[in-house]
Amino acid sequence: MLTNDELINIRGGGITATLLNSISRLVETLLNLGQIVGSSIRRSVSKKVCKIS
Repeated sequence: MLTNDELINIRGGGITATLLNSISRLVETLLNLGQIVGSSIRRSVSKKVCKIS
């Protein structure tokens, strides 16, 4: 078993799969928001809106 001093000196990895996954999801969410806002602006400027049946 490790002593308390050895446990204090343990250093974890800098970049983990969880960190990369969260960054990936953040970028994906920001791109989706940009697409939604851009489409909304384009539709409002061109005055073309699809009818909802």
